[in-house]
Amino acid sequence: MQKQLIRMRTNAEPAIVKYVRAGNFEIKPWRDGAQDAMFTIPFENPSGYKYSLFNSDKLDSSNEDGWQMGMNLPSNDTLSYHFTTSNFKVFNASDITIDPYYQRHELSIISKYTGSYLQLTNTTNNTSWRLNKSSKGGNTVILNGITTTVDGKPASNLTDYGNLALEPGYNNIKVSGATKMAITFSFPFIYLG
Repeated sequence: MQKQLIRMRTNAEPAIVKYVRAGNFEIKPWRDGAQDAMFTIPFENPSGYKYSLFNSDKLDSSNEDGWQMGMNLPSNDTLSYHFTTSNFKVFNASDITIDPYYQRHELSIISKYTGSYLQLTNTTNNTSWRLNKSSKGGNTVILNGITTTVDGKPASNLTDYGNLALEPGYNNIKVSGATKMAITFSFPFIYLG
């Protein structure tokens, strides 16, 4: 029997979750003839990662359940993960690069646009993704990791098979091919530990 991963939070880091597996442990009475026992369950974190409780687009500075000290969040900026301009900055508070291709990290980009195509380029690390489909603003495009859907239907064949990665800190994103857009970046922050 293989032990399943468990999503765990602690009161020491309430805005952080870990995906852990219970290690081996023993339950035995605390003394001979006792009806009760005391035991400790060790947990293993096979990935070595910790994750933010909420994804970036659900993080709200007014909701203290979603953030805590030590999450690499800038104190002098109001972070947004919803964009309507062709040049914007996405802040990755993670300790590591969010990379859905090589590391299979969670990264969803939800878009609606008007234009002949939609291309997103991260000029910070030169990663890009392009959808070769015109839209009048009514289609919902989702790049979920490396898989693209348009209105819930598979559409990766309409792309250049590119992908975006987000470096720690600010990432400069440039949008091409669209005259109007509404774009949301949704991903958990990933921490070492």
